[in-house]
Amino acid sequence: MRYHDNKLTKLLHFSNHQVNNPVIIPKKGNLVKMFNHFKIALLGTSVLALTSLTTPLAQAGVDGNPFEGLYLGLNANYAKVGSTNSYTDLDPDSADNNFFTGIGDTKKGTGYGGALYGGIGKNIWGPLYVSIEGSLGLAGGKGTAQINTVIPEHIIPAVGTEGEDGYIPAETIATVTGTDTMKIKAGFAFDINTRLGFLVSDKVMVYGLAGYTSTKYKFSDASGDFSKGAGGYRYGAGFEIGIMEDIAVRIEYVRTEHSAITWERGLDSFRFDPNSQVFRIGVILHMD
Repeated sequence: MRYHDNKLTKLLHFSNHQVNNPVIIPKKGNLVKMFNHFKIALLGTSVLALTSLTTPLAQAGVDGNPFEGLYLGLNANYAKVGSTNSYTDLDPDSADNNFFTGIGDTKKGTGYGGALYGGIGKNIWGPLYVSIEGSLGLAGGKGTAQINTVIPEHIIPAVGTEGEDGYIPAETIATVTGTDTMKIKAGFAFDINTRLGFLVSDKVMVYGLAGYTSTKYKFSDASGDFSKGAGGYRYGAGFEIGIMEDIAVRIEYVRTEHSAITWERGLDSFRFDPNSQVFRIGVILHMD
């Protein structure tokens, strides 16, 4: 009985408290206003948070653009060199004064090189960017081509007097044909490029490039070698990424088509039309 009396006493006390202190329930209009204020505050907080996440850090370059202004760089090359080749007999009326009969196209081989480069860039309109640069270095890349060789029929004259001791009669040597390997290697190169880029973000740019190159090529086989420079045009594409305030990395792919090179060897003439494909990775220092 005492337990039930205590429960009854607590219940009566709570009822009296509710009568003397009623719960205030907001009106419907006030609830709508409170909810609208809450939505506005939540939206404002979200916008501020998003802005703080997407606001870039300070960058080098003119007006905060990391790609504008002067820059210097160093790249490493992974290159392949090929060429379309042809052979010409400069004295086709004679068959006994040539040592070659033909040449195949060059099979591409790989090689490594590198270059120093520098330039200046500027945003020309919105995210569009243009730059001009020059570079000097080792193009890299090599290839081989098969050449057809020939030793024409010839006579080895007699030695001594016929009928005497030590006499060696004349001997006719038949024509001997064979093959040899022509090696082609790209050496030092000077390039001038123009880049047209598009800024994907404040730290990333994609671009295309076109320009002029002058490259020295070396040709060699078992009987000799020959070196000559060749001009040409180059084109390609790449992208550049800012990784630090003044430092960016560049990755690009470039193709080059060179003018023809002719190597005359007596009455044999070889013509080479070299080309190259280069994959480059570079590090750039941007300056204000």
